[in-house]
Amino acid sequence: MAINCYTGLQGSGKSYEVVGGPIVEAIRAGRRVVTNIDGVNEEKIRAFIVNRSSSRRSFWKRKAEPIELGDLGSITLVTNERIRQPMFFPDEEKGHWDTVVQPGDLVAVDEAWRIWGTSQGKLSDEHMQFFRMHRHYVHSTTGVACDVVLMTQDISGLHKDLRYVIELSFKMIKLKAIGLRSGYRVEMYDTYKQTKLHRTGQFNRFYRSEIFELYKSYSGAAGKEVTVDKRQNVLANKTLWAVALLLLISTSIAIRSLWAFFHPKQKTADAQLAAAPPEPASKQVTLPSRVKAQVDQIVSNQWRIVGGFQSNGSQWVVLSDSGGRLRLESPSVFQNDGIARIGSVDGERVTTWSGANSASTGSILGGSAK
Repeated sequence: MAINCYTGLQGSGKSYEVVGGPIVEAIRAGRRVVTNIDGVNEEKIRAFIVNRSSSRRSFWKRKAEPIELGDLGSITLVTNERIRQPMFFPDEEKGHWDTVVQPGDLVAVDEAWRIWGTSQGKLSDEHMQFFRMHRHYVHSTTGVACDVVLMTQDISGLHKDLRYVIELSFKMIKLKAIGLRSGYRVEMYDTYKQTKLHRTGQFNRFYRSEIFELYKSYSGAAGKEVTVDKRQNVLANKTLWAVALLLLISTSIAIRSLWAFFHPKQKTADAQLAAAPPEPASKQVTLPSRVKAQVDQIVSNQWRIVGGFQSNGSQWVVLSDSGGRLRLESPSVFQNDGIARIGSVDGERVTTWSGANSASTGSILGGSAK
């Protein structure tokens, strides 16, 4: 662990992270913990470890040996004043081993700025030597070296000589801004410099009531936070919800428009094209609706148009059959003139090219009779 520092404003989760993490794990491993965290309860921590171990074995149906209370570590509570006094840290050079901190201990100091802050002056030789050589103080049996955990609101408030030996730093941020009073974010940095360049991880967590029972996070009495300004919760902003709603509607309309653009409705046109094969463009002729109805009729095998004449102010269309017989019809049943003339006679189409033998009968030129 080396020297780690946990930062964040009051109530952000510094003590919560340290108690529920490094301290619990150290006690589980049988280590001795020296700390000034207010209200840390050794008995509750030991019971918490035993109960959690039992529940895990039950969940996984393991037959592992249960954790014995005698195998767990212990906690030594100290005051800030005692930390400042001599003979707190061991001194390898002077041979001082009858100190509060022993080799292999975990040292967890809350509000470290009160002891090693920028306003506290120069660090003592004893403390500075321990910070730089803490890994030399190894437990004779377990072989575990001393570790240091610092807690402070702002890491820049620590003495620069102490900041330079911090290996990992964590920043706790309570998620009040998004309305999660029971959640917080942890940002991890590989140095004391808490910048984006040195950030190595970020994750969200939620407070658990069983961890709070292991210590007292507010000195003197159980503290309770109240919200003095609801504007700190961005989710309470009506404008934000209105913008989100408009964005949702706009996105829905855009998606629907894109779908309609790339998937046009062509079912009717596709059905018509599938029913009839396409005709060459050279043969497609646009005809009047009346002529089109006549084209749909059967072509006459008897009559064909051979000419026309005018008599007493009346015009007539002359039809002829294969036997040379002639027939007069009113021009009203015909369309167009000349070779394009077409009409309906006896329910059949009659043109200049209809009839059984168009070559046997010559054309009769149009004329007039008195």
